[in-house]
Formats: sequence, C-alpha cells, structure tokens
Amino acid sequence: DWFRNLRKTKVADVQIGARALQVRPRELIANERDATWKNIVLAQAPEVEKYAQRAGRTIPVALLEPIDGSPRRAEN
Repeated sequence: DWFRNLRKTKVADVQIGARALQVRPRELIANERDATWKNIVLAQAPEVEKYAQRAGRTIPVALLEPIDGSPRRAEN
C-alpha cells in the first residue's frame, strides 16, 4: 500500500536513521526501471530477487529526488 500512496503524492517525507528530508518521488518505468532494478537494487541487495520471484510480479521502483538537497536532523 505504501507504494500506491507514493504514486499519489508529489512530495514525501523520508527518514533515514536520524536524517529527515523531503523528496519528490518518481516511479521508474520500462528500461529505466529495469536498469535500476538490476544495477542498483539487485547489486546492493541480491536477496530481493527471491522476494520478486515469490511475488510473481514486477516490483515497482521509484527515484526519490531530494527537494532542497539539505538533509535535516529528525525531530524526536
């Protein structure tokens, strides 16, 4: 469901550890998706391939572009 929500928004908040930033999500399609899946996703996390095979569908991939390029510390 989170990816469906990502498709519907123009701006998303992302938190990675203590860093928080706003991003513009863009779903990758066709050759761009396939190249990113192979050269980035599977190269860094090859175990994801087993999940994709069990899912029996193409796993969507999105590019999250930082809006201002300046990560900020997350508020606790």
